[in-house]
Amino acid sequence: MLAAVVREATSIIAIDLHESRRKLAIDLGATHAIDPNAGPLADQIREISPAGAGYAIDTTAVPPVTEQLLACLGVRGKLGLLGVPASPEAVFSVGLFEPPLLGLTIRGIIEGDADPQTFIPYLLDLHRQGKFPFDKLITTMPLAQINEAVQAQHRGEILKAVLTP
Repeated sequence: MLAAVVREATSIIAIDLHESRRKLAIDLGATHAIDPNAGPLADQIREISPAGAGYAIDTTAVPPVTEQLLACLGVRGKLGLLGVPASPEAVFSVGLFEPPLLGLTIRGIIEGDADPQTFIPYLLDLHRQGKFPFDKLITTMPLAQINEAVQAQHRGEILKAVLTP
């Protein structure tokens, strides 16, 4: 989402089960934040963008979510798969009619789809400029509290835990 903010996307729609994360997304630059439990994602997205989304990034790797995001795309829309599924056998269903008819692209993304040697310094420079506040996304906890960190993530209280010795 922060990449879309940096690139000055006109509509940035964050989707999260947790209200606190939706609020954080708005605070960080999302133009909209929707609750997936409030109705079908495609309907909610098309209320904001009637032609559908140009881009969607799936960070969940949860097959029903991935399928819903695919349904949110407009003509020539692109779905980026960033999440790692809980099981290597996880699959999602893609109809064979819509992707070629609409010119849809589904693409796996690893390491931001960039060269870490140049991308990490670029991100750090953006952070120094105040344009990439990754410090607002992390919570530092001692390694001894790893179980608490995992539980807090599941409850939506923290986004990413950074464990320290």
